[in-house]
Amino acid sequence: MRISMTLPDELVNDLDEVLKKEGYQVRSEGIVEVLQEYVDHHKMG
Repeated sequence: MRISMTLPDELVNDLDEVLKKEGYQVRSEGIVEVLQEYVDHHKMG
């Protein structure tokens, strides 16, 4: 599924920096992992 959202420039820049340090080549892959971790964490509560 494809979604679209608007994010603050600073947040995207910070995200890109973290993803690059973690070795991600594609931003969307990192976003998917972050969202999955968030959902998993909150499902457990």
